[in-house]
Amino acid sequence: MGITVLGFSISYFPAFSDLMNKDKYDFSKTDERFLAKSKKQINLNIDSLYYDSDSADYNLKIKLLQQSEDSLKNAEKIKKEKSKKEAALTGKKINLNKATKEELMALPGVGEKTAEKIIQYRMENNGFKSKDEIMEVKGIGPKKYEKMKEYLTIE
Repeated sequence: MGITVLGFSISYFPAFSDLMNKDKYDFSKTDERFLAKSKKQINLNIDSLYYDSDSADYNLKIKLLQQSEDSLKNAEKIKKEKSKKEAALTGKKINLNKATKEELMALPGVGEKTAEKIIQYRMENNGFKSKDEIMEVKGIGPKKYEKMKEYLTIE
């Protein structure tokens, strides 16, 4: 019986850990459904408020609806920027020892501050000796490195 429980636990755990990995699930469809249902519910409740625009309840519902729409638009914007960034890098290699700040910012997970840290590290250590040395830069760990390593080169 113990072996059966152990076998089940081993086979169940990887499936459970995949569900817990938020990077693998795209919440945009769920957000869209939530927004649509929220709009419908708010519209039903607005009718019962007699369109009293001074009503705190009315204003709160309108504000919440606007925040939901803004959140969804922001998520779509981030998704588009990420896909543009990846498309711009397709087939390109960025030399860590010569790249400009803008070129470094094209790497996945690298923003303005991280690009500045990479350049600072490069100047302090007379350049990079290997690609994986970039993980010595504060803010770049193994996960970020895995996403960017295919675009890196050392010359």
